[in-house]
Amino acid sequence: AHSLEQWKATSSLSWLVAAIAEISSSDPNAPALIESADKIRPGSPAFATVTYHTARLLIGLGKTDEARAKLDAMLGNRDELPRSTMNQIAALRMSVARNLNELLEYAPRTPLGLTDDADSDELPSELDGQGLKELVAGPLFDQDGAGALTRWLPLSVLMQAASSRTLPPRLRGQVALATFIRAILLGNAAAARDLAPLVTQSFPQLKPPINEWLAAQGPDAQRFAAAFMMLQNPGLRFYVDPGPGRITELDKIDSLRDNWWPSLVAQNFQKQTYPGFLFAAQKKSADEEWQKLSAINAPNFLCSEAIDWAQTHPNDERSPEALYRCLRAVHLGCSNSQGTVLARSAFVLLHRHYPQSSWAATGSLWYKGDGCPGS
Repeated sequence: AHSLEQWKATSSLSWLVAAIAEISSSDPNAPALIESADKIRPGSPAFATVTYHTARLLIGLGKTDEARAKLDAMLGNRDELPRSTMNQIAALRMSVARNLNELLEYAPRTPLGLTDDADSDELPSELDGQGLKELVAGPLFDQDGAGALTRWLPLSVLMQAASSRTLPPRLRGQVALATFIRAILLGNAAAARDLAPLVTQSFPQLKPPINEWLAAQGPDAQRFAAAFMMLQNPGLRFYVDPGPGRITELDKIDSLRDNWWPSLVAQNFQKQTYPGFLFAAQKKSADEEWQKLSAINAPNFLCSEAIDWAQTHPNDERSPEALYRCLRAVHLGCSNSQGTVLARSAFVLLHRHYPQSSWAATGSLWYKGDGCPGS
């Protein structure tokens, strides 16, 4: 209110910036602010700020075509603006994407740097390692892009995204892998088969377990092969990570328990909704699929499959390893009280049926399920 009062009294550029940056599109003063902002030329130091907020207000007023035109003009001058500014503009542009291709074009962002809060003090990361240098070079998904690809798009649209050349190869591989795991968990074997070549192209280390899954005969064998693959690779998950995501290798245990899809708690889907280009049927599919996926607890799902398979196929050489890895999933994944019951059952089965195996010797303890990191 004070900014508006000062702007009206002085017509000052500084007070225009202060007012337009805070006002909502429902405020009756918004049209007048937009009109004044339109008079600011590109040479002004305030141009990027007032143009961004003008587009934001236009979107709120339902004038999305006008907003897109302003944002696209700024995106055309990306070399003249700071990287942080371009990330903000791309985020706003993504929110009014007219199709999947536009969403994928504006979802990637180039980070300004990386921070580390492992010691509770968020500090800039030391970029000595080549892997971190490559991450900072980007592009990466931000929260909005990762959220859209995780929560608000149905499997049918995600399959298109997984093969879209609009995304850089690294991000395209990330989407393909998450969509592949999603298809398996949803019981859509046909979709998973179509995605398998894309996944093995980006993640050649997964080719052996994926080929084993492809060769499995019957739904029970397929489910176990999929569960065994996920037990062996605690970094596999059905959602797309924002930022650098899980930087530990897929088949390694993360020391901070970022295993078997726990870090989804960091995403805030309440701030988003469906992309505007989705049809009603696609929105319904996205909701139904999300309801199924969000109800799956990774250690519980994987341990149930491992125990059932060991009981019905005791001579399968994979069974003792699967039972051992089940103990690890409950201990170091996102587990709960049901995981406690399953871990004990897997432990008893492992030591009763395979007492001489190396997996029984390694798995000398079982642990109670005790929740997700940060929960």
